[in-house]
Formats: sequence, structure tokens, C-alpha cells
Amino acid sequence: MIDELYQQYHKDVYCYIYSLCHNQTLSEDLTSETFYQVMLSLPSFKGKSHIKTWIFSIARHTTYKELKKRKIEVSTDILPDIPFIQDYSYHFEDIMELIKDQPEKYQQVFRLRIEGYAFEEIAEILELNANSVRVIYHRMKKHLKDILERGDYFE
Repeated sequence: MIDELYQQYHKDVYCYIYSLCHNQTLSEDLTSETFYQVMLSLPSFKGKSHIKTWIFSIARHTTYKELKKRKIEVSTDILPDIPFIQDYSYHFEDIMELIKDQPEKYQQVFRLRIEGYAFEEIAEILELNANSVRVIYHRMKKHLKDILERGDYFE
């Protein structure tokens, strides 16, 4: 089964990881690591989401764990709706630190959106409707923008 999953999804997983780290060698390594983790975790897959969503979740966690370890910065183009943020460079963990006072569900929506998930995918993962996800994301962007405009953040 792992061979079938690899054949079906490895190119998509590689492209997704590459979109996060913009490094060909690292993307290849993390794609391999992702499918290794898929192989280890396959017995625990409960089928509550589509298998591709589950695999991408593993890819996301694998990638961000590695990026955090290497302290690689998250591209600011992940927040295109907040124009002034383009002038700054933030680490993913710094962005998440700014919103730690918000409800966990809001943080999850924001994190998944930053990671490139569509509103419908986030809704499926978090068992919400897509409109609720859009509203939550909008509120989180506004919250982050307010913090950054006030200067209530790290230097």
C-alpha cells in the first residue's frame, strides 16, 4: 500500500514541500522523510479525512519541524493580504507567538492557512464549515495586523 501511496502522491508532496522551503535538495529529503513517517503511521490512520490530506499533514509537520530546527525564515508572501508585512521577515514561530492569546481553534485555522491549505481543506480537517474558517482567518489577520501596527511585538 505504501508503494501505491508513494506513486500517487510523491510528486504533489514534493511540490508542496518545495513551496514551503524553496530548496530542491531539502525538498527531496523531506519528501522521503514524509513517506517514511507515512509508512510508520499508516496503521493508525483512521480515515477521518482523505488520505491525501493526511499525507500532506505529515509533510507539513515534517517540513516545519526541519525548518524550525534550521531556523529558516517563513516567506512573507504567506500573508499576502497584509501588505505592510511584506517589508519584514518573520520566523514561523514568531508569527505564531503573536497570536498565542487567541483561541486554539483560531490558531489552528491561521496555521493551516499559512501552510497553504484551502479554506475547504481546513474546514474538513477541523470539522468546521468553510465560511466559519474564512471568518476566523479574517479575524486572525486583523488581530495580527493590529498587533504589528501598534508595535506590540518582538524586536
